[in-house]
Amino acid sequence: MDKCSICKESIISEGDYVNCSLCKEKLHYNCANVREESWRKLSAKNRAIWRCYQCKTNPCNSENDEKEADVPVHKVKESVNPIMLALITSAVKAAIKEENKSLHDKIDNYQQSLDFFSFKFEEFTISLNNLEQENKKLKVDCKETAEKCKSLERENQLLNIKIEEDRQYARNHNVQIDGIPEKAGEDMVNTAIALASSLEIDLKKGDIQAVHRIKSKNPSKKPIIMQFSNRLLCDEFLNKAKSRKPTTAFCGMAAPQPIYVNEHMTPYYRNLFFEAKNKKVNNGSKQVFKFVWFKNSKLFVRKEDSSPKVRVLSAADLEY
Repeated sequence: MDKCSICKESIISEGDYVNCSLCKEKLHYNCANVREESWRKLSAKNRAIWRCYQCKTNPCNSENDEKEADVPVHKVKESVNPIMLALITSAVKAAIKEENKSLHDKIDNYQQSLDFFSFKFEEFTISLNNLEQENKKLKVDCKETAEKCKSLERENQLLNIKIEEDRQYARNHNVQIDGIPEKAGEDMVNTAIALASSLEIDLKKGDIQAVHRIKSKNPSKKPIIMQFSNRLLCDEFLNKAKSRKPTTAFCGMAAPQPIYVNEHMTPYYRNLFFEAKNKKVNNGSKQVFKFVWFKNSKLFVRKEDSSPKVRVLSAADLEY
């Protein structure tokens, strides 16, 4: 009974197989990977030249070659010399071992690289944590420094204000007189005594510590600074000038002009005074402060008649 050259099972019925034209072997339809209906439709000519898969892929020129090409692997192994087989097996094992060693070496290298990068990453993480801690400390230090700076700025501002107060206090015996025209060869002491007399003040030369003109934008009307020997005389002079409103009539002018007598302000307080006078509401025409005055070496402002008076020590006090 014929057997299938692929599965080695018997071919039961006649015609239930295909026949290779080259190796002459018989094969089940399934083993030959051929559908039965397709085979039956083939013409006798096509069946006569049909070849199996092995013959298609490994064509042989002779019948002996065909049979040798179809020899099973286990038969080939049996026909090989045992010594040669051992040598081949040993060579294959050695090659595999060498390949495995190379592979293990590569894996070891990769592991070393991984360990190195892991170590470096750990170092980086530690450095980053240290930097974060330093950054937090720097933020705290910066905050403390900023607070100290603000405190020092405030202290500096208070010191500057105190210095300006002391400078102003040093002028508490002084008055500034504006509106008296300058004359060639004028005697400032006699002019001061004559002005005091017009205010009904009996002023003596010994009551005057100093009297002189200072530079002004208007050269013909330079202000006069007069220093009294004591504060009481200074206050009396200021009060009389405020109530009597003197003019240049005392010096014989045909068209009398008003004379203004005020406390002698330092440049610092004079600038504050004019800043308060000129401060407008929302940069409009209305003034912020209805009343601005300087008395007893102190600057005051009041927004309305009913508003409380506020002492001004710096420009910041004008923002209330």
